[in-house]
Amino acid sequence: MDEATFARRLIGVQPDLFGAKPVTHMHRAKPGPVVDWQPEPVAEKLARISRDPQATFGIGRPALTPEER
Repeated sequence: MDEATFARRLIGVQPDLFGAKPVTHMHRAKPGPVVDWQPEPVAEKLARISRDPQATFGIGRPALTPEER
């Protein structure tokens, strides 16, 4: 980190009362992008699963026979 970045991010230095190393407080790095992900509604998920013959779970699927296990 160069000196300009260090000076820009530096908040302050807190000396320790008992002789330990001082604590340097810095601003955090720039936050990451905001993700506006929403979970898939249950009704849509169940409809998608019912159309997929390779789905491993879902409502209305017959249980595996001992031979298939």
